[in-house]
Order: sequence, then C-alpha cells, then structure tokens
Amino acid sequence: MQISHTRDSRKKHITTDYTLIFFFSIFLTLVFAVNDTEILTKVYYVFNVRVNEIVVITSITLMTLFLSLLKNPKFDKVFLFLFVSLILGIVPLLYVDTLNSYWGNFYPLIVSLTAYYVCSQSKVDFTERVYQTLLIVSLILSLQVVYTEFQYFSSLSFGNLSNVSIKGAMNIPIGSSNMIAAFLAPIIIFLLSYKRNVKTWGVVLISFYAILLCRSKNAILILSIFLLISIISKMFKRLMRDQSLTPQMKVPVIIGVIISLIGIFALFIDFANTVITDLRFAYYSPYMNTVLNYLDTISSGRIYVYHMELKRFSEHLFFGNGFGYEFGQARSHNWLLELLVQKGLVGFFIYLLCIFYVIKSGLAYKSDKFVFASLNLLAVIYLQGLFEVTIFTTGIDFLIWGISGFVISRVNYIKKHGLEPKSTSPSVHITHLKKT
Repeated sequence: MQISHTRDSRKKHITTDYTLIFFFSIFLTLVFAVNDTEILTKVYYVFNVRVNEIVVITSITLMTLFLSLLKNPKFDKVFLFLFVSLILGIVPLLYVDTLNSYWGNFYPLIVSLTAYYVCSQSKVDFTERVYQTLLIVSLILSLQVVYTEFQYFSSLSFGNLSNVSIKGAMNIPIGSSNMIAAFLAPIIIFLLSYKRNVKTWGVVLISFYAILLCRSKNAILILSIFLLISIISKMFKRLMRDQSLTPQMKVPVIIGVIISLIGIFALFIDFANTVITDLRFAYYSPYMNTVLNYLDTISSGRIYVYHMELKRFSEHLFFGNGFGYEFGQARSHNWLLELLVQKGLVGFFIYLLCIFYVIKSGLAYKSDKFVFASLNLLAVIYLQGLFEVTIFTTGIDFLIWGISGFVISRVNYIKKHGLEPKSTSPSVHITHLKKT
C-alpha cells in the first residue's frame, strides 16, 4: 500500500494549511484545558490550564470558519445531513420537560458539523501532519495517565493494577479513565495502520501501558480483538501465497493457527482477570431471569439501562427526547440506542447516512494508507461506543468528524492529483499518473 511521488512533488504538496492548525489547536485545548467547575469536583495531578473549554473551542472554530469562507468553501452531502441533524436537535424543545444539561449535550452537534466542514476543506497533502498530531496527542495523554498513577500510588508497581480505586481518581483534562481509553484505543490502531516505525511503536507501547493503568476492560478487549484479527489475517494471506503447501494441507494449518491464537487470546484475558480485578464483572443484577441476569452481570448493568432507555425512546419515536437528562440519570452506554433516544428515528437514519457516505467514499480508496488507517480508527470508536458513553461527547465527536472530514479531503486530493487506485496481485498500490 504505497503512493509513489517524486521528491519535488512531495515538497510541493506537503504544506500546512488552516485545517491542520485547527485540528492541532482543538486537540491542544482538549488535552490541557480544565473548566473551573471541574476543578471544584475533581483532583488533577497533571499540568492543566484553567479556562472555559467551550469558549476556547468556539473561538478557534469561528476564526477558522471565517478563513475557510474566504477560500471557495464546498458543501457536500455529509455537511448537509449534519446541519439538518443539528436543526432537528432543537425540535424536542417543543414538547420535552427535561432541559437539564440540554445545551451542554447539544454542543457536540455543533462540534461535529464544524469539525467535519473545516477538515473536509483541506486541499494539501496533510497525511503526515495528522499522523504527527495524533502521535503527539497519544503521547501526552499517556504521560498524563502514567504521572497520575505515580502520584496516586507513589509508585508504578505492577501489583497496583489490581487496585481499581484509581479509576475514580484517574482524572486528566480530556476526561476520566474510560474516556481516556476511548481516545487512546482508536489512535493506537490509527498509528499502527498508518506507519510502523520506531517512533510509532514507542508511542504505542506507552499508550497501551496507559490503557492498562486506566483499567478499561472495554479498550483492552477491543485492542486484543483487533490484534487477533490482524494476526489471523496476515497469517492467512501468507499461507495462501505459500507454494510449498498443497491446498489440502493449508486448511488444517489455518484451522490450527486460528485455534491456537484464540487460545492465546483466552489465556491473555484470563491473566488480565487476575491482574485487573475490574475485568471480573463484579456486578449484581436485579433481574430474576437467568439469561437476563447473566447478560446484565457481564455487561455491568448495561441491560437494565438499555431497558429503561428503550422506554424513553418509545415516548417520542420520530424526533426523540432531545438532550436533557435528570440529575443522576444513566445514559445508554450504547451509541445506537442513545441516538434513537436523543434524535428519534429521523435523526437516527440521518446520522447513519452520514457514516455511510464517509465509509463508502473511503472504501473506494482504502489502498491509501491514510484512508485505511482512518477507517480503522472510526471502526474502533464505533465499536467502543456500543458499550461506553463516549460518542456524542465534545472530544470524541471532534475526533470522529475531524477524521471523517480528512478522509473526504484525502479522497478529493487523490482524484485531483491523478492518484487513482490500481489493483495488482497480490496487493493494491496507488500510483501517480501524470496528466496529459
């Protein structure tokens, strides 16, 4: 998976524009900014800047939007759908009674729209800059986690992993333990999918250690599954190309490899159960039904939450319940269900159309390593969001739609500069075609 350029061509196309400055600036705000209200309720061991995060992000966004409007802006289907989704988010105000935190939960819609719009406007070869930004973000978050762990326990002992009390104290500007892992896991997958060099592996190892310190069973399981699938996929391709083995011999070898890897995966999870006690799913379900009780237990009470949220969804099927939540009210812990509850069936299908358009556009150029890495990042985020409250928050939505915008920009850049996918066997390459 390569894109061949001449040295002069790369110097010409790799430049920095306002979209990259926007992307880096917002992330810089997310990893260091802390609101005054959060200072009063949480303890932060790491360096932070006390500033209103929403004000800073909004200010950066408005300045960037002003610059973009001066450079022949383009609006596509995704922008249109996200804009309609934003407008529809106001409709529930006509009939719902719960308005607590409504506008705070509505703000990610604005972030999604603006992040996608700005990043989809880029006309340069930004791939290395985005990679470097995510590398820096991952390193900063990881070091913040490691420092917090050290300050809490006064050591970095392996035995501390069994003490899950730190989950309540693992607070850094971007969020608490599960939210930190929700950023690190997809960024790790992006980095490994895009470029595997010493720098990448160094940051990835530190980031994975940080996820262990977050004691996030969701992120650990998802990363393990992705690693398992990646290994199986590569071994399968090598076996298929191996001419020394007959077709009859390849089948049992493949089955044996898969069984062995699954066994190793099971042993790893069992080992993690003994090291990180939070993986033991120590939750007592209120359900008397054996099946529901088991499912609710292993999901740490998610089934009960789903049950209550489905009731809320049934109250306003078409336009949803909006973004207000009573104090202490649990959120869905599943982005599909939360989407239905907040936006109803209309908003649900509009959102899925946005995702479909981005993925469809990206898959046509998945032989490009940046597009491929970006699609993997999005896959991890949406997989994590099936079990955690991560999507429809300011930071994660910025990452989702910023990267989605870059995917569209990258596809447009490939088309504009004559970089058309060309299939070869056994791999796919993208070669630079000169215009005639």
